Amino acid sequence: MYEIKDNFLNDSDFETLEDYIMPYGHSTRPLTLHQLGNNVPWFFSLGPSVEETERADRLNEDTKYKKLDPCEDKLFQHLFMLKSYQSNYIQALVPLTNALDPLGFCRIVANLTLPQKENKRGLFHVDGDKELNPSSESMTTSIFYMNTTDGPTILEDGTEIECRANRLVTYSNETLHAAVLCTDAPYRVVINLNYFK
Repeated sequence: MYEIKDNFLNDSDFETLEDYIMPYGHSTRPLTLHQLGNNVPWFFSLGPSVEETERADRLNEDTKYKKLDPCEDKLFQHLFMLKSYQSNYIQALVPLTNALDPLGFCRIVANLTLPQKENKRGLFHVDGDKELNPSSESMTTSIFYMNTTDGPTILEDGTEIECRANRLVTYSNETLHAAVLCTDAPYRVVINLNYFK
């Protein structure tokens, strides 16, 4: 089960969020020097080094996208929040976090992936580590899309959620999902939020 909400934020809030999150800010106006200094920093990260679980591996036969080779599974991230840690840039997300109105957040991370020659997917996974956080089963996951690309999110039932700017998709944290890298944009940027309702 999943829910999609398009135009989740009003235009003004979304454009302000773009100025903080996107490498070049809001696409229809140039960034000022002040805004450039307020952009969130991105940190290089390798994708998970673990193999997919048996449950996730069975999904390979049902998807049209090839799995990324481990050497291709690279991205940039900004960790806004993880349990008690908070980034200095967390205030940039206030319109988004207020609109969700959860009981509490466990993790918020922005992911920036670079384009590929063909659409390939990352590993099917659930967010969080059950050994470190047993309560993750009762969490909700939302993905907020910052730009429109041809890189969907695939859910374990085969559903493809198109990557559209200002779209929010929400589902149970237990739902296996995988990101598909784009081919038609300089990057694909999403904000992943794990929280309790």
